[in-house]
Amino acid sequence: MLPTTEPAPDYTLAKLYEAYCTYLDAAGKKGSARCARSVFKTHVPKALKEAPAKDAQPEDFADMLRKVTEVGKERTAGTLRTYLLAAYNIGMRARLDPKLPIAFKQYSITTNPIAPIPAIASRTSNRVLTNDELRIYLNSMDERLTDKALTLALFAGGQRMEQLLRVEVSDWTPETKTLQLLDPKGRRKEARVHLLPLGPRAAAIVESLVEDAKEAKVSKLFNLDVQTPGKRAKLICETIDKETGKARIEPAFNLLDIRRTVETRMAALGINKDTRAQVLSHGLGGVQDKHYDRHSYETEKRNALTAWENWLTSIEKNEKPAPNVVAMERKTAA
Repeated sequence: MLPTTEPAPDYTLAKLYEAYCTYLDAAGKKGSARCARSVFKTHVPKALKEAPAKDAQPEDFADMLRKVTEVGKERTAGTLRTYLLAAYNIGMRARLDPKLPIAFKQYSITTNPIAPIPAIASRTSNRVLTNDELRIYLNSMDERLTDKALTLALFAGGQRMEQLLRVEVSDWTPETKTLQLLDPKGRRKEARVHLLPLGPRAAAIVESLVEDAKEAKVSKLFNLDVQTPGKRAKLICETIDKETGKARIEPAFNLLDIRRTVETRMAALGINKDTRAQVLSHGLGGVQDKHYDRHSYETEKRNALTAWENWLTSIEKNEKPAPNVVAMERKTAA
C-alpha cells in the first residue's frame, strides 16, 4: 500500500500523468488528452495523486477503480485504467527508448502497477435511432453554428465531432466538393488523411461555412468547444413535446449513437463494409490497410454519401426512402 512518508513533489503520480497528457497533446491527440485529464481529476483520490508514482501499488489502483465501477461507471473505469496503463508503460520504456521525452526517465518507473489489474469490460450500447427519431433530430436543427456542425456530421457520414471541428478553409476543395479531415485515433504516429467527397446538401453547408469564415477572416469553419454539440444533441432529446408532455426522444442518445446509427442504416442501404469503414474512418489500422491497400475509394465514398444523403432527406420529409446504393452502384458501373 501507499507509504506514509512525505512524497517527492516532482515525481508524483499526478506529475507523471500530466507528463503523459502533455505527450498526447504533442502527438496531436488533444481529445484523448482532454479525456485523460478529466477522468483523472474526477476519480483519482488526492492521496494517490500526491504519492510518488513509482511507489503506488496495484491494490491502490484496484480499490480506486472498484469505487468507479460500483456506481455503474464501468466505461469510465475502463478508460481510466487504459490511460494509467499507458502512462506507466511510457515511464518504463523511457529508460531505453530515446524517442521518448527524457522527463519520463526521472520517475524511475521499473514496473507497471496497472498491468495486474484485469481490463474492465463496459456494457456495450446498442442504441440505434429509429426513422422517427432521426426525423425529429433533423427537424430540430436551425441556423446556429452548433446545429450546422451536427447536421454536417450526420450528412457527411457520421463523422467524429472532434475531427470535424478542426476543419479549416484550406481543407475544402470546391472543385471536387471534397472535405479533408485528419484522423489521429489509435496508435498512428501521424494523423490519417480522411477525404470525404460530399453530397450536395453537405457540400452546401461547407460552402456556406467557408464563406462565413473568409468574411470573418478566420481559418477555422467552427469556433465551438468540442463538448457543445453533444450538449445540444442531448437538449434536443430532452425537449418536451407539447402534445404528450414527455421528452421528445427517450431514451436520450449521444454522438456515438449517431455514428452507430449511420453504420447500421448504411448497411441496410446496401453499402458494403469496406466502404462504410472508409466513410466512417474506422477499422483501418490493420496490415492490409496500412501497407498494401492504396485505393482511394473516392468513387465508392461519393456514391455512398450521395445515397446516404438522399435517404436522410426522404426520412426528414417523411417520404418513401430513395432506392438503395446497391442499385446505384450497378448503374454507375454499367
